[in-house]
Amino acid sequence: ESVIILKDTENGFEWCHPEESYGQTLDALIEDVFEENRHPYEVAKKFRLLFNAIENNQLDEAKQRYKALKSEICSDVDLISADIMISKKEFLEGRK
Repeated sequence: ESVIILKDTENGFEWCHPEESYGQTLDALIEDVFEENRHPYEVAKKFRLLFNAIENNQLDEAKQRYKALKSEICSDVDLISADIMISKKEFLEGRK
């Protein structure tokens, strides 16, 4: 664990290791450090709707949202995760 976050708190500066930093992408680490979403608000909202659809087994809706996001931003680690999650759920349901 060579990643350390230094935070300015009411009690002065405190340091901590980001949770599960090993294996994280640089984007994910930056999110942890700056406590900011790496996507603009509108894109982040679309990702939330996509992952909610996947969680709720609304796979047809999820696939439509995935396709729309993929045409908008091309490549992203969250898109890869969504694609894998959709494929896994379809496989488990016997849809593929």
